[in-house]
Amino acid sequence: MYTKPDILPVEVSFNKRDFTNDHITYGFYDAFVLDVQPRLVSKRGGTKLTIRGFGFVNSGKDEIASKFASKDFGELSCNGQSCVTPAKFVDKNTITAEALP
Repeated sequence: MYTKPDILPVEVSFNKRDFTNDHITYGFYDAFVLDVQPRLVSKRGGTKLTIRGFGFVNSGKDEIASKFASKDFGELSCNGQSCVTPAKFVDKNTITAEALP
């Protein structure tokens, strides 16, 4: 199991030739989902989901989201839009979300 973030240098350019040399690094985890409960949700939405896995990080902002898709049909549509809903960080192995209609 991979529990250590990748650390990459980040430098910025406004002309694609001259980059900053600040030696700033950025760390990130590739989140990995192991399980989602419950396995079935209502078509009307509103089902509370508990998502378990690893690599979940609390950014301190409301930027965590869940996107719903199907193995057979790909990305799902919710009311004609992408099924993306806010999620809440619980701990490094758990986030929660609510299924949309």
